[in-house]
Amino acid sequence: MAGLQGGLATVDGTEVRLPRREQLLLVHLAHAEGAVVAKAELARSVWGPGTDPHLVEVTVGRLRANLGVGGEAILTVPRRGYRLAASFPR
Repeated sequence: MAGLQGGLATVDGTEVRLPRREQLLLVHLAHAEGAVVAKAELARSVWGPGTDPHLVEVTVGRLRANLGVGGEAILTVPRRGYRLAASFPR
């Protein structure tokens, strides 16, 4: 993944427009700079308090699909959450 600006991500030179929630989730992971972010924290920060963390799993799946090859940079850390394998300009 090369970059993210607004709702537009650039993956291997191809621009991909992301829905707002996917965009927010990706930005939150990028700000963590490779650290693991818990599903509950992502749910709270992207949707608000009381959100079912399963919604994060569904959104991560859609985000990975939308990013194509770049989606491989979103890693699942079992029983902990998600992290980005690579950093990119915010």
